[in-house]
Amino acid sequence: MNNNESGYEAYGSISAVLAIYLPVHPSMQGVLIMLGIPSFLLGFLLLIPTLFFFLKSKIDRFEFQVFFILFCLVMWLVFKSLTSQSIGGIQFLRTLSSFILLILSSVCAYVAAKNSQVSLNTIAILGSVALIHFLYVLTSTGFTFGDLAFQSLSSNNEKQNYQSTAYYFGFVAVFFISQVFSYKNSSRKRLESFVFIIGVITFMSLVGARGSVIAILFTFLFIFIIAKRVRSFKLIVVTLLMVIVSMTVINIDFLLEHLTIFQRFQSLGDGSDSSKRVFLFTSALELWTSSPVNFIFGNGIATFPDYIGKQGAGWYPHNFLLECLAEAGIISVIPQLILFYFFYIKAKHYTDPNLYVYNFSLALAIYSLVNFQFIGGILTMWNPFFFILFAIFSLNRQKCINEEQTQ
Repeated sequence: MNNNESGYEAYGSISAVLAIYLPVHPSMQGVLIMLGIPSFLLGFLLLIPTLFFFLKSKIDRFEFQVFFILFCLVMWLVFKSLTSQSIGGIQFLRTLSSFILLILSSVCAYVAAKNSQVSLNTIAILGSVALIHFLYVLTSTGFTFGDLAFQSLSSNNEKQNYQSTAYYFGFVAVFFISQVFSYKNSSRKRLESFVFIIGVITFMSLVGARGSVIAILFTFLFIFIIAKRVRSFKLIVVTLLMVIVSMTVINIDFLLEHLTIFQRFQSLGDGSDSSKRVFLFTSALELWTSSPVNFIFGNGIATFPDYIGKQGAGWYPHNFLLECLAEAGIISVIPQLILFYFFYIKAKHYTDPNLYVYNFSLALAIYSLVNFQFIGGILTMWNPFFFILFAIFSLNRQKCINEEQTQ
């Protein structure tokens, strides 16, 4: 590959990432309002070069299989939408439009994987922008810990979402997780990265984003388990985690008073949780298992609110797998499991499990997948699937490059 081709791929990868994540970036909302540019228009403009690079690409057999499995998933969800009792409703229309986003996110993931390192750097920058914006809010205005609860960076009242804000923080934390377990880094750099991870988790805790914190901790544990050639540093990490847990137990009263996330976890136990996550999760499972027909085929897209007798924003399972099961049955999950299997195979058989692309792309996929078991539904399942497909395509492409170099 010559330098010109590499440069073109870098531009294509940047446009692919920005097409997905810049229009919905919480820090961009105020800028778009000031410029009078609708977010969908920005996404469309960034999507044009992405589609151009995609149409010029040659898809190999494995990549075709990935797209075919995703196509089968989308077709089944569309069929369940068109045969649903809620056909024509606003929630139905939103869900139907989300399937288009799912297809487009797969295209963007494919193009972004053309130059994985540039794409990953772009994702880290997007997360850094959100974090710097949050730090600016902290230092420029007077605040109390209570004021930071459910803090959103978006200045668009219709798109105020503290979970989205914390989700972008996670991009930075995941970057540092990849640095902690990179054998090429010195122990000092790994420790500095570990401190940054704790800092980001603290910001998430101030906002109160339980899903993001759980996702970061799970991602850290996952990479901790699979990482190689850093065994001595793992002992240091375990020691530091034990110290942190001990300090948390000792200062639990202070943390309950000042960190929103501890209050939110406490509300799960005493039944005062305003998000009703436990109720929504159990209701989705009840709907799915209510009959053999629902178990296999689902109750129909956008019928969950009718089942629980609630209407309006927020009355959905907040877990895309549970929502798929409840509304589209076990058939809808089978293609997803196949894609997860592809992801597992590519990760397991990768030749260099310490490479930056491997660590970061794998960690992002895990982080997003776990996070969207708490904050998203069918409407936003395009988000975790972008990272899952990006990891699949990146690792597949890197494997092909390695094979070409050894011939």
